[in-house]
Amino acid sequence: MAFFGLVDVGEKRLTTRIILSEVIEKEILSEYAYDIFEPTLKLEIQGRDVLKDIGLDGIKRVVVMHFMESALRITKGMLDDLAKAATSEYTYSFLGTGFGLRVKREGMNLGLQLEVNPKLGPVDSSGLVLKSAMLGMITVSDWVHAIVSFSTELIELLLRLNPALKDILNSQESQRRVLEDWLKSGNP
Repeated sequence: MAFFGLVDVGEKRLTTRIILSEVIEKEILSEYAYDIFEPTLKLEIQGRDVLKDIGLDGIKRVVVMHFMESALRITKGMLDDLAKAATSEYTYSFLGTGFGLRVKREGMNLGLQLEVNPKLGPVDSSGLVLKSAMLGMITVSDWVHAIVSFSTELIELLLRLNPALKDILNSQESQRRVLEDWLKSGNP
């Protein structure tokens, strides 16, 4: 299992991490890696595997590069919204699955809720009977740290195993740096 989310961004120990597991290197080595790399994602808050707490051993077979691309864009939108509205809501879809993460923002705090919609994709949820489940409360800064760390580690993993993806990953790296700059600027 690879633990992603331990990147140093401002000397802060991460309280929220997105963790990759069940990585199949063959998928990364393919010329189509960007579209076919489908590991399992886990979510940890304050050291707790919050998906396991509700009966899931991670979200399986996430089309992770497209998830990362979307997560970077949505998170940038969240930061843009901070000055515009006291509350807002975002949906992070675990692409290729029937799961999504609804993120409700009130000020600088976020409520994370897992949503299940079998119409969007396969739902491997033998232990999950709910249509949604509250996972926890975190800060905007904690979430941005988690997204920056996750995307940094993911980009580095792909470039290490498949350097031919460099051009494709430039856009995501640029978006990741925008979020990292927000963290380094001293924003809460």
